[in-house]
Amino acid sequence: MIASVIFLIGSILTAAAKNMAMLIIGRTIQGLGGGGIMVLVNITVSDIVTMRERGKYLAAVGATWAISSAIGPILGGVFATSASWRWCFIINVPVGIIAMVVIWYFLHLHSPKIGVMEGLKRVDWLGSLFAVGGTTLFLVGIDSGGVTEPWNSPLVLCCLIIGASMLVSLIFIEWKVVENPIMPPRVFGHRTALASYMICFLHAQIFIAGAFYIPLYFQSALGKTPLMSGVLNLPFVFMLSVGSMGTGIIIARTGNYRPVMRVGLVFMVAGAGSFVDWDRNSSIVKIVFFQFITGIGVGPMFQSPLIAIHSTIASQDIGVATGAFAFIRNIACAIGVSVGNVIFSNEFNRRIPSIMEHLTPETARLISGNGGASSTGAVSRLPEDQRIPIQDAYAESLSVMWWYFVGVSAAALLFSLLVGKHTLSTKLESSQPAKARKKNEKVKKNKDSVENGEVVDEKGGVRQVGNDVV
Repeated sequence: MIASVIFLIGSILTAAAKNMAMLIIGRTIQGLGGGGIMVLVNITVSDIVTMRERGKYLAAVGATWAISSAIGPILGGVFATSASWRWCFIINVPVGIIAMVVIWYFLHLHSPKIGVMEGLKRVDWLGSLFAVGGTTLFLVGIDSGGVTEPWNSPLVLCCLIIGASMLVSLIFIEWKVVENPIMPPRVFGHRTALASYMICFLHAQIFIAGAFYIPLYFQSALGKTPLMSGVLNLPFVFMLSVGSMGTGIIIARTGNYRPVMRVGLVFMVAGAGSFVDWDRNSSIVKIVFFQFITGIGVGPMFQSPLIAIHSTIASQDIGVATGAFAFIRNIACAIGVSVGNVIFSNEFNRRIPSIMEHLTPETARLISGNGGASSTGAVSRLPEDQRIPIQDAYAESLSVMWWYFVGVSAAALLFSLLVGKHTLSTKLESSQPAKARKKNEKVKKNKDSVENGEVVDEKGGVRQVGNDVV
């Protein structure tokens, strides 16, 4: 509830912003609330649903995210062209109020009673400072290098060096210094968990690339409006939702997350590779089909790595493990956008001299520097003799950029080979006063027996925490 209130306050401040400083402050507050909502939703589901059934509910959360990602750009395009950009944030207010009413009446959870000062003492302030500060500096360095500043400039070098140093120091701080770390090392200590976190990091980059750079292709290389780019992006989001929901059902029925994970990653590699073939003249069939392939590969990765992580850790670590998962996903999204923008901008600027003979001086200034991605609307209104060379340069630059994401997808597929097989428990281990699902009630209530150092559940499956069962 508090996270929802913070998100609404941020939305209102952003919608009322009269200058850039107020806009940044509002978006920061909004991001703080939104981040809390995202993490707490997954933690709540994990705390009141058995591990075997968890996939279906986490899949629903992922599908909701996907549908929102589809509706958001379309509504944003409508607001930007027909009303005002402020409506992109005003719309959050009635939706947020409805969500808060639903939470108030239907979500009743047991919370430990601790004082405010005691709660503040438990916060890992030092780890949070190094995590946020190091990530911000490192991303500023990556985002500026070769675009607004040369790679050897003092600003870029300082941001990269200091940011990387803070992130490396974060590992030691979480390991040895703080008492209640935000990312305790023990949640990364298992091979399956570590591989799943890496898959999360790599998958998030592909997801954000699809949400950000596919519409950019439509607007830049094809000259579509923001509204039409959102409509053309629907095949990707539709198949992403189908893949996410289907994966949750399969995991709940079979108790096995590895096959869907690996099949999804194969499709993700193929989809990212197919985007390399897009150009200014790509047909609508190619555009839709390639998004179908990518979407069905990206969808299963929203929940399967998290379920794999949950299967290897103790129940009391579910919260911090899920929080670490969300943190890594958010950081990866930022890195994916930044690295993609650096590659795209550098490639586009490298192609400008070869098309200068077709451009007027005003047009050349418009698209030079970091103005390429922000000038797509103006480019679409240029005469054909100037517009076509620029759109070809857009398409070729994005094609080179997608090779990076092909490598990211391939790396995720390789990490999936390190994910072991673990039995998904049908018992609910939770401090919440919630009953297990009816299906769980049919399970025999005999206690777990210990045989040869392995915990054997009612179905005879092995649930190990120390070593992978392959």
